[in-house]
Parts: sequence; structure tokens; C-alpha cells
Amino acid sequence: MKKIVISVIATIVVLFFLAQTGLLAPFGIKQLSVFGRENRKSSDVDTSSEEYMDTANNLSYRFKAEGQYFSVYQNGGWKEQFMTGVNIGASEPALFPGDLTISYETYLRWFKYISEMNCNCIRVYTTMRPQFYLALNDFNKDADKPIYLFQGVWVNEDV
Repeated sequence: MKKIVISVIATIVVLFFLAQTGLLAPFGIKQLSVFGRENRKSSDVDTSSEEYMDTANNLSYRFKAEGQYFSVYQNGGWKEQFMTGVNIGASEPALFPGDLTISYETYLRWFKYISEMNCNCIRVYTTMRPQFYLALNDFNKDADKPIYLFQGVWVNEDV
């Protein structure tokens, strides 16, 4: 039970920091504030993507999981989205897991291949190097169909 709690807390912390740096903005996750929305500058809010606003809870979001499906908020309504994707590790195939040598260009090439396979999501098991997030952001800026990210966090189980 302790390992599960640690994993959940670590995931939340990592996602918080990724949101603060703006790396998750292309996926609908904006900078978070512990002070509430009233302390944000209007220039901090990205209006390039459509979001659902839950006024009762003062939350905005673009994605939700309901029942057995994921949905994305588009054109003023929720659209069910069937997720097909691939896992990506932190190192290139056939290399030692600690060899973090994947370049920005390699990630862009992989995202093109993944899109050509008609996949719409990527799952990563741990936080990735900045090249990954920058390449995914740049790919999605020009893509007709974006690739969504399922972000995992690996926690050392020997703690």
C-alpha cells in the first residue's frame, strides 16, 4: 500500500512540474496555481484549444474518461475517442536502458511513423528528456491528427 501511495504522489508531483513548465499545454493541461484562477495573468492562459468549463468546481479540461471510453471536448461537445497507441521507452531499442541518447530528430521521425500507423497516443512509463516533449509538441503543432500522451512515472520499488 505504501508503494502505491508513493507512486501516486510521485506521479502528481511530476505532472505538476511538467504543467508548470508548459510542456503539457499542448495536451490541454495548463499551468496550475495553488492560489486559484484570479491570480493568473490573462497572458498566461492559452486560448488556442477548446476546453470544457465545469463552473461548479472551477475546472477546465479537454479530456475525460467515462465508462469504458475516453472523450475529447471538440466543437462544443464530447466526442468519444478510441485510443490506439504504442509504448515508448527512455532509450533506443537494443541499448542499455540508461543510455538516454534519443535525439529530437529521432523522436520527430518516430512520431511520424506512429501517426502513419493510425495510432493516436503514446504511453511512456517515466518522465522523458526534454527532447521528447519538445518533439511531441512540435509534431502536434503541424499534425492533422495529434498524438496524445499517457504519462507514467516509474518509482523505485526498493524504497
